[in-house]
Amino acid sequence: MSIDFNNMEDMSVDEILSFLDAKRISADKKREEIKKLRSAIESTKIVKRDTFEDVISENNIDVVECDDDFNKEVEFYLSDFIDLKVYDKESIEDVLPSRSNYHYERIVLRIMAEITHDIKDIREIIISDSVMDKDDLEEYKEELLSLTNKRDTLREILLYEEDEIDNNKQNTLIFLPIKGTEEFRIFDELKSIPQEEYAGFLELFESIKNGTFKNIRRFTNNKSLNGAIEVKGHQIRVVFQRLSKDCYGIVSMFMKKTQNNNEYRFTLINRYTEFKSMEKELKEKIKDQDFILKNNQLEEKLFAILSSSKVNEEGGCK
Repeated sequence: MSIDFNNMEDMSVDEILSFLDAKRISADKKREEIKKLRSAIESTKIVKRDTFEDVISENNIDVVECDDDFNKEVEFYLSDFIDLKVYDKESIEDVLPSRSNYHYERIVLRIMAEITHDIKDIREIIISDSVMDKDDLEEYKEELLSLTNKRDTLREILLYEEDEIDNNKQNTLIFLPIKGTEEFRIFDELKSIPQEEYAGFLELFESIKNGTFKNIRRFTNNKSLNGAIEVKGHQIRVVFQRLSKDCYGIVSMFMKKTQNNNEYRFTLINRYTEFKSMEKELKEKIKDQDFILKNNQLEEKLFAILSSSKVNEEGGCK
């Protein structure tokens, strides 16, 4: 398969993604292809839709099927994107991955495809239901306009090219202090983790750090944990929440030995409640470079411990 960049408007997003995957090209080569893609779609005029009639007859983009790991990564960002009530560029960029993320372009394209799929579904409902209740119709129209403008803003973001992207930049992990002390919750929890599980936990933390989010899952069936996210391995979990585009608050690390462990659930809810009480303050603090530096140091300490084969009772390296 090849791409005719002169007729880009006729291509679906799944065809674009399939092309990029099938080529299995290097990161540098892939960026060159994306540059060509941007140039090709720059000719498509991006206009904010103000009325229902502006979008009712637009064409559809099919959703591409990808591997499970990539789908989970997309789902993580898509959930926050769907929840947005606005569609300005800054707000949307805040819920997308960093541009340094290796999958950045693919994630944005996939979200565009998912949104366009939803647009098609809503449009077909409106067109096919001639006796729809007036209030329902207005609600569908508002949703259609919102999704269409969000998608067009995504296109603008994809076309925008920064002068220089730091491809070595990774997410920052933010650690919760134990209230009333100078200690940090993560190191207290580490004391109860068997040493043989260290390597697995290191992999989970690294997946948050590099944005791959191993076996990611959102908590959706417990109101007390609404908004919390976990990455997981066999019986090991790291729970976190996004604080900004590239800062992630670490809520807890623990072993989950059974599916119905009331003690672990009670502890996790307490940890998350504690985190939520600090969330607003943390979102302010991450604007301070000294605070970020301190957390970088804590991260280095944690990674050194998890990488070590010998630890003492304090959780430090021998």
